[in-house]
Amino acid sequence: MPLNRSLVTRVAGWLKPGGRFAFTTVDPESPDVPRTPSRRVASALLPVVPGGAGRRLHERLMAGGMYGDARWIESQLKGLFTIESLERYQSDVHLHRRCVARKAA
Repeated sequence: MPLNRSLVTRVAGWLKPGGRFAFTTVDPESPDVPRTPSRRVASALLPVVPGGAGRRLHERLMAGGMYGDARWIESQLKGLFTIESLERYQSDVHLHRRCVARKAA
């Protein structure tokens, strides 16, 4: 399931204040994410594209939540959860981001 604001809002509604939300995402730098020419160009441009255009480019690179880097995770949780831990780890298949967040009081 994509990590997007809709999912995060639903989870926040299910949890009591202080409840934890633990999840993983596939990191967009994972070797199994297709390295198409347009993805390579967009990734190179992302650090220098400002404002709304940069946010839209980032959203596209995250495929609407199918992938998630630290920036994406933080943006989706903002205001609803406080991140307790966020780390990269390599499984035998993917490079992941693992997150544990606590629902705001």
